[in-house]
Order: sequence, then structure tokens, then C-alpha cells
Amino acid sequence: MLRLVKLVLSILGAVWLVDEASARTQVVEGGLSVDYLYVDRENEPPAETETETEAETGTETETAEESSSTESSDEVSENVRQIRVSPLLVYRNYSERDSLEIRYSPSYTYDHELEIEDVDHDLFVSVYRQLNRLWFIRVSNTYSIADYQSLDTSGDTETSESSTTASEESSSESSESNELSEEKFMSNEFELVTEYTYREDSVLSVGYNNNILEHDVDSEEETGTDEETTTRTTSPASDYRDLEVQSAYTSLSYRLMRRWKISGFLQYTEGDYYPAIPVETDEYNPDDGIVYLEESLGEIQLDIDIWPQNLFFIKYGYQRYEFEAYRRDDFVIQEMTLGWEGELTENLSILLSGGPTSVEPDEREEAWGYNAQAELTYRFEGGSLMVSYEKGDEVDMLSSVDEETLSDFYVARVEFAYEPYQDLFLILSGSYRSDLREVVTLDNPETAEIDESESEQYYENQYAAGVRLNYSFARWYTLSLGYRYVNFDSQLAGEDWQESQVYLILEAEKELFRW
Repeated sequence: MLRLVKLVLSILGAVWLVDEASARTQVVEGGLSVDYLYVDRENEPPAETETETEAETGTETETAEESSSTESSDEVSENVRQIRVSPLLVYRNYSERDSLEIRYSPSYTYDHELEIEDVDHDLFVSVYRQLNRLWFIRVSNTYSIADYQSLDTSGDTETSESSTTASEESSSESSESNELSEEKFMSNEFELVTEYTYREDSVLSVGYNNNILEHDVDSEEETGTDEETTTRTTSPASDYRDLEVQSAYTSLSYRLMRRWKISGFLQYTEGDYYPAIPVETDEYNPDDGIVYLEESLGEIQLDIDIWPQNLFFIKYGYQRYEFEAYRRDDFVIQEMTLGWEGELTENLSILLSGGPTSVEPDEREEAWGYNAQAELTYRFEGGSLMVSYEKGDEVDMLSSVDEETLSDFYVARVEFAYEPYQDLFLILSGSYRSDLREVVTLDNPETAEIDESESEQYYENQYAAGVRLNYSFARWYTLSLGYRYVNFDSQLAGEDWQESQVYLILEAEKELFRW
């Protein structure tokens, strides 16, 4: 059996275009992850709660009214207690100039609270090829079938860089980003990138990204009688769930001289966003709320090394959002930033930047604000402490099916990482985000006029804190224990929620064989 597996994998590697003369190595790794997750979530009830069905007798009517009154005054709680088992199989075929990697991880999940079981799948394929000493190309594809009750501990570390898709940028801080759901979705992301180093510290890169997200409406669970039906279709995304987005981007950096460097970035994104529930169709809205978005991003930056370990930079950023949709306005956001990144001491580094921001809707007057970023990192033996602050503006086109939201936000984060022993690692993190959201609604879709009386502003605040402890033992094993708390507060009635999450993860991964 082992010989058959090696033969199949060898044929897979041979079919792939490689240099026959290059020495190749093939490796198979296996792993297993066992996770336990407990989530306790409390949602604020809607401002007005009406009894969905009325009983025929007077006694039943009083009972229903009492029940409705109780539900309107108490918070609605949701709980998750799930165990997930995820085997992992990894195949690598590589040489000095190229590599092929395939990772497949199915998972079985059982939820004790809902008494349901589920099987998810995650497949990742990546191909890397170095065409010559200065030029490489990489192709990758990630395919997932899952639900939104998956274990997510990404909040324990600093948020990673934004995705190239506008959908993830818009919904990354949504108030519904952690809602519980039994709903299945399929996600497929394809990426192609090539990079060429044409001179010292001067690089040209070109990339393409395609992202598809589809929900399985057949997974909706209905309970109750004909008179009263409850459908569980809660989604952590906003009212737009299914999407098809593609992006093309390029970046260029050029070392002008020893202390001067210039770089630029361009990206064009287009995509279709489909609402969870089609809105009412009229002559201005023939597509049932489907939004077509064209987004253009541009950035140019000049770096100046005035003295060693200290970089001064000037940056200009441009964002253009164009919608083909019902009751929506187009936006242009421009930013000018002046910054400094340097080493104050051997252990202390700093980043400071800021400048004016211009937000210009097509049908309204231009508004001015500012952008800012500050980050202080202190490194000591066995650990580090990072404190950061960010201020900016963004367009959230996923906030509603018939209107968009312009957000003026700031985020403060702190992260403490410490490794007291070689195999023990501790992370403490906390964050606070505040958004001043302005709902933008076109009163007349034909003339694109704004009804100022319908426009509104409101605040949203999110507090988060987490702790994670990792312990590695017996060479192949890692044990992680963590806790995370999130509190979301909105001026909109019925939008507040808070969530506590406790998780325990045991992981093992080792090399099975190589040849």
C-alpha cells in the first residue's frame, strides 16, 4: 500500500512541468487537530417585538403577550459547545527552483448545544516556479466547504493585512462578524502572482485574484407549524452574502540612489454582490438588489533614508468606488501621508505617520478629515510589547441592500508576547475600534439626488480582549488554551451584542516519509 501511494505521488510530480536535471525531494506529512470550543453570546433584542401568532382563546393570548414581553426585555442568548476533529495530509514536491504543495484537511464537528454534526473540507494547492535567478511565478488555490461555527482564534494576534477583495475589506469589522449560524458556504480563491527583480532593490510584480463565495440555501433549517415558522439563516456576513469578485494588481519599486527609493501600487477590482433576501423590484432596481462594484486603488510612495535605521516617507493614496446599483452614490477617497519609521534604541522601534484625507461623494460636497498611524514596539529578552493606533475612512457597501455607509474609524491595539521557556509561549491582546458611520441614501435613483432628511450618523464601538497560551512538547505536539471576549455597542437599537469564547486545541504534525 505504501509503495502504491508513493507511486501515485511520484506520477503527480512527474506530470508537473519541472527540470529533469534538478534534484527533487518528495515529502508526505500527516497531522491531527482536536479542538474544543465554547461560545456564549448575548444579543440585544429588537426595539419592538411583536407576537408572531395570536392564540384563539383569551388565556392563550395572555400567555403569548407575557412571553413576548419577556423576550423583548431580556437579551437573547446563543451558545455553542462543539468538538472538532481535523486530520491533515500534506504533500510537497520541491527542488531548488520549484515546488508543489497540496494540503487537504477534512474536519468533523459535533455541537453538543444544537445536537448536530457537520463535515467540512479545506483544500489548498500551491505551485511555485523560479523561471530564472530574478524571476518567479506562483499560483495557488484555496477551496473550502464549511459553516460559520468554525473555530476562529485570529483575534488573539494582530490583524493581518487586508485581502485584495473589497468584500473582506468592507465586512472585516462588521457588527455581525461573529454571529452563530448553521449555514453552509463554499469559498474558492484563486491567485496568480509573478515577480521580477530587474535591479538591486527594484522589483516589478503583477497579480490576479478571483474570489467566489456561495451559500447553500438548502441548509436552512425550518421549525414550527404552518402558522409559525422560524428559519435559521443567520450569517456572519452582512446582507450581501454571495459574491464573485476579481482583482488585478501591479506594484513597482525602484531604487533611485542609495538613500532614495520610489514605489507604486495599482489595483482594479470588479465584482457582483448578491443580497441574502432580494429587495422589492421597481423600474430603478431591476436586479433585485444585486450590486456591481468597480473599485480602483492607487498609491505612490517616496522613501528617504536620512540616516541608518530611520526611514522618512511621503505617500499619496487614491480610492475610487463606482456602483451600478439602486440608490447608491460613488465615492473618491484621497489621502496624503507623511511618516517616519525608525529605531529609537536597540530594543525600541517607532512608526509615526499622518496627513489630510479628502472624501468626495459624487452627489455631495467634499469633506475633509485626517489619517494617522502610530506604532511603538519594545523588544526584550523572550518577548515584545506592541501598542498601535490607526485612523482613517472607508466605504462599507455591504451594510445594507439599499444603502451604503461611509465610516470614519479609529482603532487602538495592544499586544504582549512572551516566551518564558523554549516551548511555552504567551500572547495577551486587546483592541478598541470606534466607527462614526454615515448612511448615504439616494432619494431619486434616476436623478441621483440626496434626501438629507434620510441621511443619518451613528456610532459603533467594539472592545475585544484575548489571551492565548501555547505549549509544545514531545517534538510533534502543540497544546493551545485561549479565551477571547468581544463587546459590540451600537447606537442603533437591537444591534448590541457581547460574546465570550473559550477554546482548547491539541495539534500534532510530523513527517511520515520522504524520498
